[in-house]
Amino acid sequence: MEVAMPARTASGGSHATPTGLLASQASASALTARLGRAYYLGFTTSGAMLTMASGGIAGYALIELGAETPGLIAIACGLLATVALLLLLAIRRCHDIGITGWAAPLALIPPMSLLLMLVPGTAGSNRFGPPPAPPRPSVALPTILLPVLALAGCLVADIAAFENFNEARDRADQANAARDRAAAAEPRAAL
Repeated sequence: MEVAMPARTASGGSHATPTGLLASQASASALTARLGRAYYLGFTTSGAMLTMASGGIAGYALIELGAETPGLIAIACGLLATVALLLLLAIRRCHDIGITGWAAPLALIPPMSLLLMLVPGTAGSNRFGPPPAPPRPSVALPTILLPVLALAGCLVADIAAFENFNEARDRADQANAARDRAAAAEPRAAL
């Protein structure tokens, strides 16, 4: 009995079956492959949230335990992992658009990263390989929800911080007014 081997593409991925196509699409380490907009948005949002959160939580925990230097190192490692992940994903997204991966560091500038999310990839195969697989519903839904949830979380945190700021300002104003009343009520000493 002879087993047919799936065909290999120019980028080294096996795309004979939908499973092979999706497996190569989900691999963030294949720098020669292409990455569609939906996967780029989903991977960058979830990946950045996970790496920054893990570095931040580890760093904060170490700082609270009194290990300030290791805590700061953990936070820096989380940020470096986030930048590395974003660069790897941007390289693949640049390939989908048809430009060299050397343009990927521009994705660290927010407007350029937005362009990578909005510009469609080249139709059909390009010099970087076959087109990426269309997103599955299980990828498309989180791709839409993750940025919305991240934005909602930022808004809630900003609102809470603004309320805390207003409360602290009100307490400071009350303390200053009480101090001024006490100073005005004291009889002034004759000079």
